[in-house]
Amino acid sequence: MASTQALTEDRKKRLNEAIKRTWDFIKEMKALGVPMTDLVDKVQVLENAVQTGKDLAKAADEAQVSLEQHTANLRSLCNTVPNEDERTICEVQVERNWQARNVNFTLSLKNKNSFVSNAIRITLQRYMPEKICQMLESCKNP
Repeated sequence: MASTQALTEDRKKRLNEAIKRTWDFIKEMKALGVPMTDLVDKVQVLENAVQTGKDLAKAADEAQVSLEQHTANLRSLCNTVPNEDERTICEVQVERNWQARNVNFTLSLKNKNSFVSNAIRITLQRYMPEKICQMLESCKNP
């Protein structure tokens, strides 16, 4: 599991179980004739917040993996340079440009593997009907 996920799998499981128990409680209260509209609305907001948090953690994890792979590929390319001085210059360039790479893999909408692009894609996939989602470029997996 990547370090960007704030919730451990155990805590996610416990949170999902607590939300399920709350929904079960609401169903029981409704069966007894107790009006539960306000609580239903609040639990739905909580559930959406939890799902959004999971989506953002997944988007961050995917961007991190893509960034690490991209950086490894750049370093690997430097290793193919036969001249040691030129290879060192290549390696320095790779390391020197880490901020630009990180911004590109975080904020760029043009980079299909960036955190922002992943977050938009994952959110669209969660809430949009699949047939419509397939027609949108920003909804397709990279």
